[in-house]
Amino acid sequence: MAVISVHHHHHHPSSYPADPLLPWLRSIKEGLDGVNADPNSTSRGGLEKLLSECIRTFKNNSQYQNDERFLKIWFLYMDCTGDFENVYKEMEESKICFMSSLLYETCALFLEAKGRLVDAFRVFKSAFREMLRRLRG
Repeated sequence: MAVISVHHHHHHPSSYPADPLLPWLRSIKEGLDGVNADPNSTSRGGLEKLLSECIRTFKNNSQYQNDERFLKIWFLYMDCTGDFENVYKEMEESKICFMSSLLYETCALFLEAKGRLVDAFRVFKSAFREMLRRLRG
């Protein structure tokens, strides 16, 4: 899962008042490039820390709750930590893309790609329960 950004600029997050997530996306892209260039380097730990800080900064911001870019950051973080259960629970608690099927579809596909079919099925079941709950009011 790639975060979209082709520019390599070093800007502080506060320099983008219109979209504060944009400089984070650029930094994350640079972090991913570093990890992809040398998977055995220490860049993976730096990337995980950057993702964690980004999530902590924006997870309670309603502007980003249904932002697909922010959802991808969560999945990158999930992949870095390998802690599916706790990260997914936190995503649900923070209602990240909660009202759209995007969370469930992406999560299930992510888990399938990781060979975690039981967890993928659990996510689909959870999505189905949530849809039924919303339909019933």
